[in-house]
Order: sequence, then C-alpha cells, then structure tokens
Amino acid sequence: MRTPAGAIQLRAAGTDPGVADLTRSREVITHERTRKIARLEKQLEDAGIKLSSVASNLSGVSCHDMLTAMVAGQRDPIALSELARGSMRNKRPDLQRALTGRFTEHHAFLVRMSLERIAQDDAAIAALTQRIEAQIEPFRSFRDLICAIPGISTTVADVIIAETGADMSVFPTAGHLAAWAGVAPGQNESAGRTGSTTARPGDSHLKGALGIAAMSVSRTRNTRLGARYHRIAARRGKLKAIVAIERTLLSIVWAMGHTGRCCPVGDQPTATAASSLASSVCLMPSRPITRRVATRIIPAANQNAWVDPKVCACSAAWCVASAIWPLLGGLPDAVALAIAAWPAAASSVPFWVA
Repeated sequence: MRTPAGAIQLRAAGTDPGVADLTRSREVITHERTRKIARLEKQLEDAGIKLSSVASNLSGVSCHDMLTAMVAGQRDPIALSELARGSMRNKRPDLQRALTGRFTEHHAFLVRMSLERIAQDDAAIAALTQRIEAQIEPFRSFRDLICAIPGISTTVADVIIAETGADMSVFPTAGHLAAWAGVAPGQNESAGRTGSTTARPGDSHLKGALGIAAMSVSRTRNTRLGARYHRIAARRGKLKAIVAIERTLLSIVWAMGHTGRCCPVGDQPTATAASSLASSVCLMPSRPITRRVATRIIPAANQNAWVDPKVCACSAAWCVASAIWPLLGGLPDAVALAIAAWPAAASSVPFWVA
C-alpha cells in the first residue's frame, strides 16, 4: 500500500522510521504464528485428538508439555493429563477423553515440525520486542500515558508511536490525525445528495492496531468507551461502531500528545498538591495527566459524559478537594487528606472509567 502523505515529515520529527519496520515485522510474524497454531489444531483433529475443545490455548505451557510427550512416544491419556498445570488440572477427566485418539508416528512428525516452527516464531517475536523496547525508550513516558486509555495495550501503543512518530504537533486537530489514519468518514456529496461515506484508505498498520483496541473496548464493562460502542452499535451496526471507537481512541491520543505531561525518562513530572490529592482518592487518572488534560479528554471521548451521575459526583468531589486543599495547609498531611477526600467517599469509581 502507498505510504500516506505526510508520513516522511511526520516520522522525521518523531521516532526513527526503523521502529515502524520493527513493529510491522512483529505483526507479520504474529499473524504467521497464529496460522501455524491453527494448522497444528487441524493436525491434531486429523489424529482424533480434541485438545482444543478443552484447552483454550494450544500454545500454552500445559498443552506444550502434553504435545511434546506425545511426540516423544507417550500415548497414555491418563499420563498425559497429569502433565496439566494450574487450573487445567481441574479438567483432567476431560483431558483424558480429549487425548484418546489415533495419534501415530506420522502425526508425531508433523506435530514436531509445527512445534519447532511456533518456537522459532516465539523467539523472533521476543527478539523484535526487545529491539522495539530499546528504540522506543525516549518515548516511554508517552507510551505509559496512552496505555492508561481503556483498550490500548503496550503492543498497540508501540504501533501508534511507530506509525505516528509520537509528534502530534504535525496535526493541527484530532480530525487531521483521524483522516490521515483512515478512520474519518469520507466526503461524497454532489448537488445536495450524499453518497457513500466509507472511510478513506489510510495507514493499514495503525488501523489494525486501533481495531484491536476497539474490539477490546467493546468487551469492557462500566467504561465510557464501552457504553459509546454499544450505543452506536445498536443504531448503526457493529462495524461502524468499531470505526467510531477507533476515531475516539485516536482523538484521545492526539489530546494527550498535545496537552499531556510527557517528561523524559527518569524525570518526575511536577504535580500540584490538589492533583496528588485527586490521584490518591481515585478521582482523576494518575500522573502524568493534568487537570486541564482530564477536562479536555473526557468530553472528547463522549460529548454527553458529564450527564453520568458518577462522573458528576466525582468531578464535584475533585473541585471541592481542590478548593479546600489550600485551607488545610497548616494541618498534618494525614488529617488534611482525610478531610479533603471525604466528598469522594460516596463514589469509588474513577471518573476515567465511569
């Protein structure tokens, strides 16, 4: 796919272009590893081994030990089920039935090859991850910042930083970033009639990472982004809801990149006493997000966020704590904290995930 316009300028001002090569290589190898695990499952099904019906992950430690023992010549289902670890030991009767089949030397040869190839992919992914960690070190604080967003894991954050360059000043608004990434609706209007508004092509790697984050958000409970997904999915369908969440996530990342407190590694960001108090009583995200960022990010994620009673209660408590904190300067810290934190006693849900 052709590189989106502005990508060269973007990465020149941010991360090394080699970081994107590393994250893309890890993505390709991860997809190949998934296909190999699916192929391994088919080989076991051909031998009458229904291990995937009991274990959710064929690449786990318990399954790996069982398959290695079967390749080595062990065929007794009872002995194989005893190799289970952790919670899998509670499923030993089911494992004994699942491991009863017609596993021959031919299947052992194929399974051995599949296990070796999966192990090679695991080693390659670990080496790439180690290299990415070294390359992304200057942007670790920004990664930790955006990892506070529901749905964004460390792997997704790596892709966002590698593809955007971690320099949000290139984009005047969050809409510019969304359009560049390909998660903004298209414009197709002529003579007052609107045609298809399908999102335009953008950075496929960034869109894939945002899709993973959006799918994760769709499964969350008691989060504003999760509620937004279900509200849009009920009216417009799940696919459009996923794209909407992708844009929302990218808008939040843009807001954090512009107004968030992103300090070099090793430096502690300065925080006011009121911000420290609010963090201690779980009324706002922990540092390095400031009060200004919090009041901008939440409405960006949901324009109707302040209608939520929990959000209103936590916001009011934050304001009360900020107002009375200067009046308690002469008291011991423990006493002042207890007095200032009492408005939050009625609500233990952080307003970031309310």
